[in-house]
Amino acid sequence: MKGPIMHTASLQTHSQPTAQAAQLFAFTQVLRHTPEPQPFTDNHEHLKALELEATMLLACAYLKRNRHGLKEDEKYFFPSFPLIDGKSELCEAQTQLERVRDENRQRETVSTTAGTILNFISFCSEWALDKFERNVVMLLLMQYSAPDFIALYGDCEFEKGRGNGMEIGTLLSLLCDGLKEQLEHRHYFSVVGSLFSNDLISMNGSVDDTTNILDEKVFLPER
Repeated sequence: MKGPIMHTASLQTHSQPTAQAAQLFAFTQVLRHTPEPQPFTDNHEHLKALELEATMLLACAYLKRNRHGLKEDEKYFFPSFPLIDGKSELCEAQTQLERVRDENRQRETVSTTAGTILNFISFCSEWALDKFERNVVMLLLMQYSAPDFIALYGDCEFEKGRGNGMEIGTLLSLLCDGLKEQLEHRHYFSVVGSLFSNDLISMNGSVDDTTNILDEKVFLPER
């Protein structure tokens, strides 16, 4: 803290008045050009913003899986992700994801303050979903209802089959940074977890002691 304070004092003592004015003007211009988060106009706009957030989750997972060991001159198929291209690095995709995520959370807060009712936020609040549960529902909602997201998810080839659900193993890989975190979050998909116990997600077929839970596909119920 001392460094910046001393530096500012030095500027004020030794700089010419015109230089000080220019610095103040430049700083003011930066402040004026920093956009304030705007509320979502309606639920459709909010869902489109969530779709972009979910898509960037796909992008990060795809780059983690498919860039390892590739030669620089090797050509390969790259899905049509927004905000990045085939030359993008994982860190760039992660930066874009964080930017989109932060912007969405800020706009949701502003929307709530302005009295705009966002159905997805109301749903998550009603069922007291935490961050991980919210993200599971968001991904499954996009996989169920957003054609562009569905097509892009298929292009990523995270799973062999197609459908409007996702395998639990895929959801964990999309939402967790590594194996340790995936193991810690498996409890969310237990039968006593809030997602299943409240019928917020469902699974086809029965599960027994021989079932690999990671290969099981979960869906949003029709209701």
